[in-house]
Amino acid sequence: MTTLLAIESSCDDTSAAVLRDDHLLSNVIASQKVHEQYGGVVPELASRAHQQNIIPVVDAAIRQAGIGKDEIDAVGFTRGPGLLGSLLVGVSFAKSFATALGKPLIEVNHLQAHVLSHFIERGEPKPQFPFICLLVSGGHTQILLLKDYFDIECLGTTIDDAAGEAIDKAAKIMDLGYPGGPIIDRLAKEGNPDAYTFATPNIAGYNYSFSGIKTSFLYFLRDRLKEDPDFIEKHKAKHTKNHRWIPAKKNRAGCIGLQNQADCHRRRRQRQLVPAERTATYLPETPLAGIHPSIPVLHRQRRHGGHSRLLQIP
Repeated sequence: MTTLLAIESSCDDTSAAVLRDDHLLSNVIASQKVHEQYGGVVPELASRAHQQNIIPVVDAAIRQAGIGKDEIDAVGFTRGPGLLGSLLVGVSFAKSFATALGKPLIEVNHLQAHVLSHFIERGEPKPQFPFICLLVSGGHTQILLLKDYFDIECLGTTIDDAAGEAIDKAAKIMDLGYPGGPIIDRLAKEGNPDAYTFATPNIAGYNYSFSGIKTSFLYFLRDRLKEDPDFIEKHKAKHTKNHRWIPAKKNRAGCIGLQNQADCHRRRRQRQLVPAERTATYLPETPLAGIHPSIPVLHRQRRHGGHSRLLQIP
């Protein structure tokens, strides 16, 4: 029997699992709530949170599996795709852990791992080769033909946004909260599927495009809110079966959804340009090395009173 410690840190969840052959002994996940106030994953904050979580998560996974470190035969880690800073945390820890124990390292493509997770023992029938798999994972949407474990052909993929990205962006437009995907998924089951019609992409072959429907939704909501600022509130009960909805959340600028968007941006800018006696903003005297001048840089702004937030400097 082979016992494997697996480490995943490609985005905003720090995960560790212990497998013995095809049986899952433990699986520990630490999510990051720090991104909620930004409505999306901030890569730098994600990597810092991974640094805080990686040791206790791995420790908990080993303890829950009921094994000792010496019983681990190999260490698997996500090499990509993912956020560079987040991946570095998992890769660095995995290398150090494996080196200390004298164990081999196994690099893993996490999209391939999503597909092969079908072969973890769950007491359910496993797919037989060859088979076609639909992979929907955050920033990726693909149709794959699996002829063998490592013989995988991509038949179709998104040419722009993935399905999850489009859903999350729609949730952000309506200020439903973060992560918006699960919220929209729940509301969609309660809603009226025939209430509205949006653009349908026409893509050759088996490829996808979700950017168009996202833009169609954005313009639809913008136009309706111009006609009626209470459009969302008036229609939320009409198009849900049991009249339940997530209350509209105000963002940091005090605006709801797309209502008066220009005023929303103005308020945000005013908050950034607060008087000098209240705020001290620390900027480097020279451009940061290795960063192209066209790429926005996040600097930390310190407020008197102990509060701080990140500002995007154009």
